[in-house]
Amino acid sequence: MDLSHIFKIVLLVCLCVLSYSLPVQTAVTLSVPVAPIVVRGVEVIPSKTGGCTNVTVAFTAMSKVQIVWTIDKGIKPEDVNPSTMIHNHLTKHGDSHTSICLPSGLVYDKLVLHLLCEMHSFELHLDMRIPKATIEVREPLEQYDLIVPKPNEIGVTSRGEARFPVMVNNSATGYAFGLLQAEVTLLYGNYIRYDSAFSFLPASPNQIISAQQVGVNGKENLFNIALKSNILRKGEAFIAIMAASSNPNSIVERLDIKQGILLRRGNDKNSGFNNALHFPEGQSEVITIKKHNNAIMVCETVGDTNPSVTLYKRTLGGIEPVNVPSYTTSLPPETVTTFQLLNVTEADSGVYICKVAKNQRSSSKVFTVNVVTS
Repeated sequence: MDLSHIFKIVLLVCLCVLSYSLPVQTAVTLSVPVAPIVVRGVEVIPSKTGGCTNVTVAFTAMSKVQIVWTIDKGIKPEDVNPSTMIHNHLTKHGDSHTSICLPSGLVYDKLVLHLLCEMHSFELHLDMRIPKATIEVREPLEQYDLIVPKPNEIGVTSRGEARFPVMVNNSATGYAFGLLQAEVTLLYGNYIRYDSAFSFLPASPNQIISAQQVGVNGKENLFNIALKSNILRKGEAFIAIMAASSNPNSIVERLDIKQGILLRRGNDKNSGFNNALHFPEGQSEVITIKKHNNAIMVCETVGDTNPSVTLYKRTLGGIEPVNVPSYTTSLPPETVTTFQLLNVTEADSGVYICKVAKNQRSSSKVFTVNVVTS
């Protein structure tokens, strides 16, 4: 047995000691799962004679996958420049690719590819300084592992406590670990509470979730995720674990991997994300944006899947629906709809209302948009 295996065993034993009051099933043995998406490589063909820059990402997907390309802070490039072309080639045996043709007149700083499949999300942040060269670039991608236990492997005590290990394994890749974020949305009846924690920040006494790094072995980073709330005993919890790693020598300079965990506890009919619609991070937001720039309004809800999402604007005559470009991604029970305000002017200032609804349930979030000239 090599030192790497001994290291993992010692760390897991330490986690079990920390979780002395937890049920036996919380002593989780981490194993590398088969990822629902494996990114294989990237190809960039730079623009020539005023044409477009073509970017292709090859990947393998084991089930249905959502594909979204964005630039800068979440804007779809085809909504900014209709000459943008996107082609997705998906096959039943898994080997697939997505391509985007970026017109030479499109102005952007960052290009991001979002891939979502089952309870996993992958974000590839591409360094477009490389494609602006005059040569073609083809690069295989070495994807790192985010290893999270299955929901049935996470036990909850009678005091509403749970602990489980998470590993970010960058071994055999060119990526270096950056950070780990853990989010939780607790739900019981009409009660909801959201909290988040980062691996580089100490936990505060009032937090209901913490993410503590407990060991490093080369490029293997092990964390202890701890939750404490009475809601865990009788309600439900949606936990999202996100890891970010970077490689300055790659076209994909940053790769974010996110995995969702849905814990169901109790049989109360009032408990259940399928009977709720909530904005976990608050129901109001102020956005200040410079004139002629682009702004986004993000409506992130947890609860019923595929709700109807409508954007309204408050006017002198009341509240009227607004037709602006938008797109939706889903990591059940989380649904994120992003509305885009493009090339804003003073007329775009005002109060907007995002309303989500399904099965006679609804919830709203208010955005106050201020367009400034400098």
